[in-house]
Amino acid sequence: MRKLGLAIAAAVFFQMGCNLTPSVIPAGVDCGPEPTADQVQDAVNIWVRNSGLKDPSSAQTQNVRLIGRSGMYKGLVNGGGHEYGWMIEFQVNAKNSFGGYVGFRTRHVLRMPNGRAMWQMEGIGE
Repeated sequence: MRKLGLAIAAAVFFQMGCNLTPSVIPAGVDCGPEPTADQVQDAVNIWVRNSGLKDPSSAQTQNVRLIGRSGMYKGLVNGGGHEYGWMIEFQVNAKNSFGGYVGFRTRHVLRMPNGRAMWQMEGIGE
């Protein structure tokens, strides 16, 4: 029973990481200039390389689009507070542990003014 409680506490703790929050952008917040098409694709490529896919080389992306200015809550694990930038939406399909494609899933990346990319931790199978 104690292990179950620890597992639940750990799951809640990790869920407090980065969360997409469609928040109102406060006045005076610099989201940076609108990213170019190459910068948008670079942010998606960063996600593909670093998001924990089983086989990143198998990733297929489609419907990449810039949504607009947005914010993301960093979560308690990452020091709290919000990051602001440009939200990018795309669909990704990649191979799982068995070598089969799982189907396209919609994902989001926040491109910040300094060029860094941030995203909510989501598994490809979700």
